[in-house]
Amino acid sequence: MIEKYLSVVGDPIEHSLSPLIHQVAYEYLGLDWQYDRNLIAKGHLVNFLEKHKQYSGLSVTMPLKEEAFEFAETKTRTALDSRVVNTLCLIDGEWQGANTDIFGLKMCLARVEMNQIQNISLLGAGATARTALVVVSELFPNAAVTIYARDETQANSSLSYLHPGFNKNISEFSGNGDLVLNTTPVDFSHRGAGSKYWLNVNYSNALGVPPGAKGIDGVEMLIWQAIAQIRIFTQGDEKQALAQEAQIVSKIRAALQLG
Repeated sequence: MIEKYLSVVGDPIEHSLSPLIHQVAYEYLGLDWQYDRNLIAKGHLVNFLEKHKQYSGLSVTMPLKEEAFEFAETKTRTALDSRVVNTLCLIDGEWQGANTDIFGLKMCLARVEMNQIQNISLLGAGATARTALVVVSELFPNAAVTIYARDETQANSSLSYLHPGFNKNISEFSGNGDLVLNTTPVDFSHRGAGSKYWLNVNYSNALGVPPGAKGIDGVEMLIWQAIAQIRIFTQGDEKQALAQEAQIVSKIRAALQLG
């Protein structure tokens, strides 16, 4: 008998690897939990939860992360810092919101040589860009950050509380930056000559990496943000490591055919 119902929600959703990752973990932990996917358009998250009360936890993707932030009755520090929620969990009758993308991105950037990063280019100005700003401000506090966005007004509105500095139109991006974080769905690798590290913050690895740059695998972020979600769904705490977490990560890598 299924004991708990969980889901990943967003639009689009058919490409999501989250059901595979989560089911591998719950099967390894011996939990009879169901984790599925649901296509939910912007503005319909609350309506979905009102109609489907069996769910006690959601992984939230675009375009619902800001909506989930507003919906959450309590919020973790990761959610408050970024004003983004990618994880909703029903705890003691209240929906708690967290942003596990922060942990995922920190793990993803763990092998970057910190002393090499003096300039950071951030492409995009949405929810993922806010997450990225929270992370780089912690990991690289002395680095200069330039934000490149299609809409500079939106960038100022969305990111000014985190980054009151200079923003540019994305058409001006020409590869400068010891570390480039591309949070858009567009391939900018043809403009990336001269960058040292390059991360496409997406999970398909479909976008390119400029010649000469060291590519950072965005799938690492996917795996570790999911691990933090699994911690929340099973223990109520994203900071508490899972029992046999290394083995679970190994199983997930195998399922994703990462070796």
